[in-house]
Amino acid sequence: MLGGFSQGGALALYSGLTGGIKLGGILALSTWLPMNKLIDWTKIQNPPVLYCHGDEDQMISMSSAVKSARTLESALTNFSFKTYPGLDHTINSAAEIKDIKDFLENVLPPEQNSKL
Repeated sequence: MLGGFSQGGALALYSGLTGGIKLGGILALSTWLPMNKLIDWTKIQNPPVLYCHGDEDQMISMSSAVKSARTLESALTNFSFKTYPGLDHTINSAAEIKDIKDFLENVLPPEQNSKL
């Protein structure tokens, strides 16, 4: 698993897709996909990805997030983009935390799920 918030989410997305290591999943929070024009989409890894973004994020615009999500959605087979009304550049939403928990329960092996 790789995951990150903001710039850490950008690093998790780029590294997880292009790093050549098979991952169980990528969790990307309040972020964007950097350097997408440099990615060789025929050689990417294809892990499950949960991408979460608040619709009132002042640091990373919703339009930037949607653009990144469209790129990822067209390239990945197990991709989910979730938006949260009223959420700024933070992880302060019960709905987002539930979505993260559900994603982790789905992608982690059963013995890891018991620790959530």
